[in-house]
Amino acid sequence: MTSKTISVTEEVYELLSRLKLPNESLGDVIKRLCEEKTANSLIRWISEKLLWSDMSKEEYEQIKRSINDVRKKLHAQEVHLD
Repeated sequence: MTSKTISVTEEVYELLSRLKLPNESLGDVIKRLCEEKTANSLIRWISEKLLWSDMSKEEYEQIKRSINDVRKKLHAQEVHLD
């Protein structure tokens, strides 16, 4: 497997180090974080889970709004969920 060298600030290094699981390299942390659920897949996951099957339309819409609010605060691209 080939590898690339990247440069990160000390702050980013510390953040990654705190997220590191036992036996995980920093590269593994980055890979895991990049593969984690997107806002859209999180909404889909919530709607598909049986535990959420009795959720009202209003509750579902509130969760979607909350996820989009967090994304906006993180300066992420807004996602249209409908």
